[in-house]
Amino acid sequence: MCISMVSASHHYDTGKESIDAFIASIAEKDLRDNIYFLRDAAEKIWTPSIRLLQGYTDHDIKHSERVANNAINLLGMNNNINLLDQEKYLLLSAIFLHDIGMQCDIARYPEIHFKAEQLGAKFNTEFKASNIAEYSNKEKRAIRENHQYLSAAWISYAFKSHKTELGDAASRIPAYLVSDLIEICKYHSKLPINNCIIASINYPTIRVQFLAALLRFADELDTDRNRIPFSVIKLFKLDPYNAVYWWLHNLTIITYEPANVIILKIMLNEEDYAKFNSAVYDNFIMEFQTKNHPVITILRQNGIPVAIGAESCVVKDSNAESLPEDIKAELTKLTKSFDQLESLAHEVRTWLRALSYEIYEMIPIDRETIEMEASADHGISNQKVLVVCLNRDLKIYDIDNIFSRIDMDMPSGLLITNKRIPLKVSDYAYTKKNIHIFYINDFLQQRIWGSYFTWLKSQIDMESIQQLYIDLGCYQEDITKDPVITEKHSSLDNFIDKWLREPGKTHISLLGDFGTGKTWFCRHYAYRQLNNYLNDPIKERLPLLITLREFSKATTAKQLINDALIEQYKLPFKGSAFDIFKDLNRRGKLLLILDGFDEMARKVDYQTVVDNFWELANLTDNNSKVILTSRTEYFRQSIESEKILGGETFGRNTLELSPPKFETLYVDKLSDNQIRNLILKRRGITKGNYDVDLILSIKDLSEMARKPVLIELLLSALDEVGTKKENIPKNISQVYLYATNNLILRNIKSERTFSSTTTKLYFLCELSWQMIKNNNLRIHFSAFPDIIIKYFGEKIKGEGELDNWDYDVRNNSLFHRDSKGYYEFAHKSLAEFFVAFKFAAEMGCISKKFEQTYLENDLKPAIVPYKPKSVLDLAKTFGALSLLDPALATIREFLMNMTADDAPGTLWRILDESSDKPQNEAKFCGGNASIMLQDLGIWRPSPYRDITNLLEQMLMPQEYVFPPSPAKMDQLEKNLLVLGYDISTNKFKKGQSDNPLNFALKAYNLIKEGKLEESCSIIEITRTNYPKLRDFYLSLVSYAGIQSLYIGKLNESERYFSEYEKVGGNRNWSGLKINEVRLHSISHRGITLRDSKLIQGVRHSIEKIKQDSINIGDTLNEAKSFLFLGIIDRLETRYEESINNLRKARELFIRERNISRIGVSSANIAFTYRLMGNYDDAISNYNIAIKNFEEGKDAYRIACARARRGGAFRALKHFDKAIEDYEAALAIIRDQDDFQKAVVLKELGTTYLRMGRWNEAIENYNEALTYFSNINNIHIEGLNSRKGQTFYSLGLAYLMQAKWAESLEHFKNALSIFEERFDNYNISLAQSSIGIALKMLNLDKDALFHFNKALDVVTNEMKDKKRECMIITQISEVHLKMHSYNQALNKYSQALGIAERLNDDRMRGNIIGQIGITYRLMNILTKAEPNFKLALQIFMGLSDKAKVSWMLEELGQVYIKQGFYDKAIHEYNAALKHLGASDKALIDENLVNLVEGFVLEAIHKGKIQKYKAALNEIEKLGALSLRCKILRNLGEAYRRSGKYNESIKLLNESLEIARVIDDKTQKGKILSYLGLTYADFAQSSEGADAIAFKTSSTLRLSESLKVFQEMGDKFLEGWVLENQAEVYLKQRSWDMALENYKKAIELESEENSGFIHLGLATCYKNLSNFDLYKNECKLAHKLLSIEGMNEYSLACLEAICGKLEKSIDLLEIALNKGQANIEHISQDPYLRDLQNIPDYRKLQNRAYGDMQMIPFM
Repeated sequence: MCISMVSASHHYDTGKESIDAFIASIAEKDLRDNIYFLRDAAEKIWTPSIRLLQGYTDHDIKHSERVANNAINLLGMNNNINLLDQEKYLLLSAIFLHDIGMQCDIARYPEIHFKAEQLGAKFNTEFKASNIAEYSNKEKRAIRENHQYLSAAWISYAFKSHKTELGDAASRIPAYLVSDLIEICKYHSKLPINNCIIASINYPTIRVQFLAALLRFADELDTDRNRIPFSVIKLFKLDPYNAVYWWLHNLTIITYEPANVIILKIMLNEEDYAKFNSAVYDNFIMEFQTKNHPVITILRQNGIPVAIGAESCVVKDSNAESLPEDIKAELTKLTKSFDQLESLAHEVRTWLRALSYEIYEMIPIDRETIEMEASADHGISNQKVLVVCLNRDLKIYDIDNIFSRIDMDMPSGLLITNKRIPLKVSDYAYTKKNIHIFYINDFLQQRIWGSYFTWLKSQIDMESIQQLYIDLGCYQEDITKDPVITEKHSSLDNFIDKWLREPGKTHISLLGDFGTGKTWFCRHYAYRQLNNYLNDPIKERLPLLITLREFSKATTAKQLINDALIEQYKLPFKGSAFDIFKDLNRRGKLLLILDGFDEMARKVDYQTVVDNFWELANLTDNNSKVILTSRTEYFRQSIESEKILGGETFGRNTLELSPPKFETLYVDKLSDNQIRNLILKRRGITKGNYDVDLILSIKDLSEMARKPVLIELLLSALDEVGTKKENIPKNISQVYLYATNNLILRNIKSERTFSSTTTKLYFLCELSWQMIKNNNLRIHFSAFPDIIIKYFGEKIKGEGELDNWDYDVRNNSLFHRDSKGYYEFAHKSLAEFFVAFKFAAEMGCISKKFEQTYLENDLKPAIVPYKPKSVLDLAKTFGALSLLDPALATIREFLMNMTADDAPGTLWRILDESSDKPQNEAKFCGGNASIMLQDLGIWRPSPYRDITNLLEQMLMPQEYVFPPSPAKMDQLEKNLLVLGYDISTNKFKKGQSDNPLNFALKAYNLIKEGKLEESCSIIEITRTNYPKLRDFYLSLVSYAGIQSLYIGKLNESERYFSEYEKVGGNRNWSGLKINEVRLHSISHRGITLRDSKLIQGVRHSIEKIKQDSINIGDTLNEAKSFLFLGIIDRLETRYEESINNLRKARELFIRERNISRIGVSSANIAFTYRLMGNYDDAISNYNIAIKNFEEGKDAYRIACARARRGGAFRALKHFDKAIEDYEAALAIIRDQDDFQKAVVLKELGTTYLRMGRWNEAIENYNEALTYFSNINNIHIEGLNSRKGQTFYSLGLAYLMQAKWAESLEHFKNALSIFEERFDNYNISLAQSSIGIALKMLNLDKDALFHFNKALDVVTNEMKDKKRECMIITQISEVHLKMHSYNQALNKYSQALGIAERLNDDRMRGNIIGQIGITYRLMNILTKAEPNFKLALQIFMGLSDKAKVSWMLEELGQVYIKQGFYDKAIHEYNAALKHLGASDKALIDENLVNLVEGFVLEAIHKGKIQKYKAALNEIEKLGALSLRCKILRNLGEAYRRSGKYNESIKLLNESLEIARVIDDKTQKGKILSYLGLTYADFAQSSEGADAIAFKTSSTLRLSESLKVFQEMGDKFLEGWVLENQAEVYLKQRSWDMALENYKKAIELESEENSGFIHLGLATCYKNLSNFDLYKNECKLAHKLLSIEGMNEYSLACLEAICGKLEKSIDLLEIALNKGQANIEHISQDPYLRDLQNIPDYRKLQNRAYGDMQMIPFM
């Protein structure tokens, strides 16, 4: 759709001035001038005496100028991304010429007509006009439909002939740019943009495809209200779609909100909007988005991240004129349902587009047939398919018709019908290659959704859902009414069916308690709807079921969909699966079922629940239907769920203003009849009726049976305990107890186990705890052996016994296994039950029933595998998570029902022990014990049950280098004592009995003993008599409140804070003191409340205090208020607001001259800037803070601030300043604890590491590890984590020094710690780093093992696609190093697929470049070159100069191998231009390759001095390694030119350098080249000289072989053996050559042994072993990649294989290209058979360049 560009937010040029300025930016005058010539020529073409398409559209010079401005503006919005001068020239030239084909008089110029057809034009009419005035409407339409071909053909004809109005200007087009200009004009419209060549053939840095895409999109963005009158639309008899299409141009505008986000809006008046809104949106806006997707993708890849905004829509506009009646009539037709054929074609097009096929138009052939051409760019290749959709039975004629039309350009055909395919037609189609026929539903199953359908069926079969499912009931509640109104529905299936059919209904949120059947229903309904869909894929929606717990680590909706569709369901979508999903969802093709909202995150607060919902809300759309399930307990009350799911509560990152609405629906409990039906299905009639009657007769059992998941467990429990009333389970915990005992014992009795019930119970409890703690309820089968060893290592003897245990635990009846090898409990509640069992046993309060029920095989009670633990040990399990977390609600319920009668005493003991421990040691033990006491009815429940240290976290920045001072609380106690002393000394003597100081001292001692209540009571008694003691009392109750909170006494904590506020508020103090009391009280109350609403309440209260303080002039409390508000803003990531409030606080503290508070404010400002990545401002504010702390002599805060400032300096690479700060902080804390010193030393080591000062980094890391090891308190938060990170960093430091063994040791130490902590991110880092170290030690197989371990963690645990891609790339590089090229290509292809789905262009470029290198090493140069060009295009789009240089250098190497020396030198020069002076290493490497190019050119042109001049330039760099390589190559060049003395001199000089710099690889290569040189010298010498040179050759080659054998480099060892074999061939020592070739082939991979087989063939031929000779020739032909070999190598191959005439033809080409000379041909042992061929003698006087078959190494 061509649409006008109107920006609401940005102003862009629209006149000629911007075009002139753009032209002026081209440096080359000839190019600038030629653009104006072309523009003038185009204007003449558009203004003839007779206009060919006059009145149709205004395709004229004004249109071209608008298009030019659109393109220039698109570039301008993206910082004028760098275009080459040639690219600017091509862009503007194509813009002026792209539409001239519409004015082409093909009657006058038949040559243009012919050329257009060659380019692909299909006119489908016979032209009878003899001049421009006589064209019929049909002829004009044919010209317009093929105008892109005619424009391209006209340029070609005018350039060659200098004729037509374009001739003179076209003759000035640079010859090397003509083909590119033709290509851009050809692809500016209609044709699949992916078919356009990516880069220029003649000038690879020119991005042809990008320029064509930019022109096409700029053209799409142009319209004018006068472009096409409606009368002309009727005149040309356009189809309805195009008639409406053109009319709507006049009603469409574009806005940019923001830049690069294009919003389309079509304006309709109210009447037209009501009738045609949906049709216009579906057929035009959505079609515009889909059609331009490939173009936009190319623009993004090249630095223009343009997107079509989701806000694009049809707008109701009262000022819009009414549509003409004819247009309304056509729109009315579009609003009607498609007929069967159209529906089929649209369905097929939808799914082909999902596979990234471009389809620009559907062509009706007849009433039963629609055709379309599909084209897909698959990275390295382009795939085209002819698609035919049929609304009738398939016939043999259809097969023949499509088969006759496929060719090289369109290599395959696809026939799809919604009718019958007769068997004989199916059999006939099978005989036709590349023809595929499908029913529409078979097409969907086999080509699109097959793997998903298989997965869904497996879930149904695994749980026997089809056999056991019963229709559930549901209900809705209106909670706004009092009483609440409930509306019940007997059939959940019927309710959803009706909802699915109703357009515009809100989405469904299905809520229920655990076990009510939500997942059961989701799987049942998805499968039921799938069958509906397959029966009628046109009308029905495809159900897409996503189990959210399997993607709990997905952080965005996009990641969730990509992981589900690509990773889990393995769907064949190309590119971003999320983009495909959005398109299908927008079209109303899907029913999205999201199961398990509560399992997206295990431990969440209220705001996280809201954020998770808003992230899932990104999956909804106007035409979508979504079902979202969740446990009810995920929401604390009904009103909360209604508000969240109704979109009334906004997420933290929410931008949308119109949230999707979810209608809340609750799963009802099972009725008596449903219970009966379900049990009868499971048990049969006789047994089932008996069990139902029993269950329904006992109230407790019948209530439990209301949940489907409990029925199976109830039945299992009844099987276990029988029917005696006293044995019947009384609660849910007992049901799980008896059921699990039955299942465990059943396994043992059936001899399916190798372990006892005790060990099995221990395993299940520990595994469940690991799952719940890590929020990962799935374990891969490969992890079981390690887990078993971890739990039972001492009991397992040998691999055989481990296998038995592994089999045992994996085949437990409690587990389910999926197709990917993941195990999980049959229901999450089983894991929750075993965790509760573990907690109760570890606390020592488990009831006797639970201790004694589990039985061993001999029916004796199993031993409970846990003993009561201390608080410090409980903190790791029972105290690790808060029972107030909604995710632990079921564990909490189980726990309450399995405790012994004396449990309260145990819980009080845990509380008492917790009170003596710091919070970081006791964790949640005290709080959880108090919660259990409340649940048992021992305490009065507090209204503030959700308690956490929220505000304390607010006050403590998240990135402290040190933990808070451990002496902080002791100091508070001292302050209390000092306060008491101050009060008493004014009036009383120390010995006086009623001295208040006595009371204060007594209270102080009691509080130290933990007797908080007694302490406060003493002061409470006396404070009324001694008013000054009230201050001390306030401090005391405040301290008591904090301490009560730390030990979990929540009610007491609340009471103390209430008392604090009450006493302070009622005292007759001034308003200043009242505000201070309020501020402190609210702050401390913030600690005791978890609800995120509290933070808003705190904000509101502090805002009020701020205003009160302002009213009464209380500057100090006003400043404190701003400080608190700034901290709250930072927590909510409102950084700008945080900075503003913190600055206001600082200004007020300055006014108050409060030095300490000024420093605290500045430190908080600095920390906020660090979080924003604004390090300069962070440092400025740390400077202020440090100065203030120094004035206040606050040493501890000085150390903290300097350490944090050091981190900011390091981020800016100001390393010296960072070191100064770290050392200053270290000096201050030398006398403090080891942990603080270790942390600073670690940070100092990291700074040295970043600087490349490896030894100093190692020294600091080792010292840090010493301090870490001295710490006895293993419970210090972050100790093991930092210790592991230090080991890892130490490994990196050694790795940078190439000390591979040392680095390996430290990486393994780090890995051990990370694995203990289940730290998956760092586990993957350590495993991959171990892989790198092993690779460098040439332990490639071990390296692969660890890389694959890292890959398992990243893939199965982290779901981190970027890390996965990086590790797969590392695996590829190991395969490349091992010369396993096909395996490397497979892995690179896998990595490339991930990079494309991530839309990570930098990663894509790197991988494509490596693919090119792999093909280059395989000598498949025709595949290497396009990959290098594609990578080059990507890096140019990223403006990455270093990578551009890399790709240009790689292209240069390809051109060298192909013998195109001028092109190679051109690329090397271009590469050097892209590098700055700072890129010295890259410059050095490119100079080496450039000099190699000069060698070849010098030999080719007889200018060896040019190489020497280059060597002199390199020598100025002083790079010995570089000089060594150049001397080696120059020596080899002299050898090839027959100058053996010069060669030996240079090679010896190079050898000396290699020895000095200890470069073993260079040394080995030089020795080998010396061996070859002496061998050639021997060939041209006689007598003693020949013998001496032959001996020297043998000696040097032997030395070379020994070097590589000692290095363990098999590849280079094989290379030397090949060189030795070649020498023996020249000496006609066939047996010795054969022996060396056989040794070489053992060291080379099969895929790279083609040349060795060629040598073997030569040996066998000369040894008269013709059978083996023929066999080796076949192998050589098979393995050598013919398309990548140069002509000389091909000539050798053909000669050995006996094809002598063909060999001579190739040699002549090789001579002309300078790949060989006659002297070397006559000496080449592979070509000896040519000597007697007559045609060979004709070549003997020809002497050109020199290029042997084996290239430089």
